[in-house]
Amino acid sequence: MKNKLSKTTLAWVNKAEDDFSFAKDTLKETKYYDHICYLSHQTTEKYLKAYLIKSKGEITKKEKTHDLVKLASQCKSLGLNLEKYRVQLRTLSEFYMPSKYPDAAFGKFTKKDAKDSFSMAEKIIEAIKEKLF
Repeated sequence: MKNKLSKTTLAWVNKAEDDFSFAKDTLKETKYYDHICYLSHQTTEKYLKAYLIKSKGEITKKEKTHDLVKLASQCKSLGLNLEKYRVQLRTLSEFYMPSKYPDAAFGKFTKKDAKDSFSMAEKIIEAIKEKLF
């Protein structure tokens, strides 16, 4: 399945899988919920970028964004429609800055935030995988 992907696309997928596996394992035993939110966003971003690379062969400067809604929009024109996940993509994008930077003024992430972000990412990633592989 993965052997049909280019070396670059596969590198993005492998890194995304590492991040997601770490988030899943960590969610069971941690209080560092901001890290789970961050990794949920990062995994989704990497899968979207893997799809762009598979479809176009590269990521352009325009596509080098952390905004998941924008990335999904770019993927839509290439055959990946994630419109039904628009709210989840926006939520994960909104979690990105506060989960990464202490001065992003969000407050403290909760276990529910972490579980929700992981679940959102999981559903979106499954939809991407259906088209990617």
